[in-house]
Amino acid sequence: MPATPQGEAGTTPGAAVAPEGFVLGLYSRETFLEDRAGLLDRLATAPDGPGDRTAALAQARMDLAEFFVAHVLRAEARSILDAAGPGDLGPRQTARWHALDAAVTILGPDTAPLPAPGNPLAVAEWPDRPFWAVLDAIRRRDVARAAPDLGAAFALLDSYPAPLVEHALPLLLELAIEVEDWALAHDIAARFDAYPILRAGPAHPFLLGLAAERTGQLLLAFDSYADAAERQGPYAQRARLALVGIGQATGTIDDAEAREMLTAIATGWRGGPLSLRALQALAELDRSRDAPVAALQTLGRVIEDFAGEEAAALARQQARSLIRDYYRDGASGRIGASQFMTGHRQIGRYYEFEPGFDAEAESWADRMHALGATSLAADEYAALSDRLSLKRDLEIEDVPPARLDALRLKRIAALLDGGQTDPAAELIDRGLDTADPALSDQLAALEVRLGRATGRTADLRARPVSARSTAHRRLLAEADFAAGDWAGARDGFAALWQAGEGTLTSADAVRLFLAAYRSGDTQLARRAAATFPDLALLPQYGDIAADLTEPEDALLPLRRAEALDRVQAAGRTLDRLREIEAARTQ
Repeated sequence: MPATPQGEAGTTPGAAVAPEGFVLGLYSRETFLEDRAGLLDRLATAPDGPGDRTAALAQARMDLAEFFVAHVLRAEARSILDAAGPGDLGPRQTARWHALDAAVTILGPDTAPLPAPGNPLAVAEWPDRPFWAVLDAIRRRDVARAAPDLGAAFALLDSYPAPLVEHALPLLLELAIEVEDWALAHDIAARFDAYPILRAGPAHPFLLGLAAERTGQLLLAFDSYADAAERQGPYAQRARLALVGIGQATGTIDDAEAREMLTAIATGWRGGPLSLRALQALAELDRSRDAPVAALQTLGRVIEDFAGEEAAALARQQARSLIRDYYRDGASGRIGASQFMTGHRQIGRYYEFEPGFDAEAESWADRMHALGATSLAADEYAALSDRLSLKRDLEIEDVPPARLDALRLKRIAALLDGGQTDPAAELIDRGLDTADPALSDQLAALEVRLGRATGRTADLRARPVSARSTAHRRLLAEADFAAGDWAGARDGFAALWQAGEGTLTSADAVRLFLAAYRSGDTQLARRAAATFPDLALLPQYGDIAADLTEPEDALLPLRRAEALDRVQAAGRTLDRLREIEAARTQ
């Protein structure tokens, strides 16, 4: 174990001092317990106090931290260093502390640059600098900066213990392959033979496969990757990804096989850059094979697993485009109803709280409603309303009350279309949260529909309705007609007729005539029949003209049985006129 220095004589306070060389070679795996016991004993007995006694305690701590660095035990070394300073240390001990601190950081996964104050890599005189500079450049994926010191870094391995060499050799060999320094790569690869742990692990066969692939020896690369893929660890995962890449590049596996392999790779490894690579490859494959739902699910995993990282932001951007196209195709009918239904459920699992997804979910519900899946549509409108309410309450999004009212109206319409009058009635009774005239008119119209469906029409006129609501007035008149309130229906359709040209449809005209006739208003009935002669020009109207063009004396009081027959016969024309109206609007 290193001797404790006797103070820091000969140094100038505040001057830049090169760190002394590490003494990592003093430690070995075989003497781990003995070395640790001695260092812990020294730490326990180190005097504490002013002057040299403080320096002795700091020295004991850093000796123990250096021991942990030699065995690549980062957490233990970090704990000791954090207790050691460097606030009250002299220049030499401060330089040593920064060197150990840099080593612990470089051995870890963090890619942030080393802090500038005290950075030992900036001191050319530090004996260990080439090795740690190369590992730092590899950590930060800066191949150009790492390459010049690669040979010197490899040479320093002779003075380092096995755990550190086993950590560094794969990194140095991959760098040599990356810069195509084949002679040095050969020498580094030969060193693997001295370390059984490396020979038994996946790093060696993977790196041999990487070298073979770089030199165009694909068969040898495939065999080496396959060997590595059978083992465990990050290099095995990289080998599996490489096998898929070679298979796709050479056409030896099809898209289905590639997807199966990538799915297994992504499922078996969660988190970290290797998981990200697998997910990105899988998403790209699904995009290329026009499988947007599968691609969106994979991108959703990226967003979940790598939240806050650049990869998640990119995945979110890619997903936004796929979602827009998918729901556009679904709403237009280019995607089958069953497929659209299933796809929405799978996509919503990941994106229901993503900005803009609410509009897509509403378009899905609209499509389901149009297809007759009224329960599904109503449930989706309800879920969407709840989600928007939650976003509003959590101040995630500014949701206008009118937006929630509009969704409530859509839900009521879907419930009514599905014959679910009780839940529709509950929603209608709740009313709206806004005083928007257009929304109020829609609610009133839905209330009319409910009244027609349930037979409860007595209080339909109690709800305020704007003067613009032609649709509402028509529904009221239709409700009166369906209930047999001939005077009410007559007045309602007459008001539509007086509102102006185009307001009264052909079906409305028939109802007006029948309601006027049944209410005893023969004058209005004759005027209506004379005003709409163009009905005779419509297709299929020939067989119903006789029912609607009776001479004047036929409109005088008739026997009751004949009157009922006439109304029933004329009522059958409404169904035909609805067909005609639909044909004219197509």
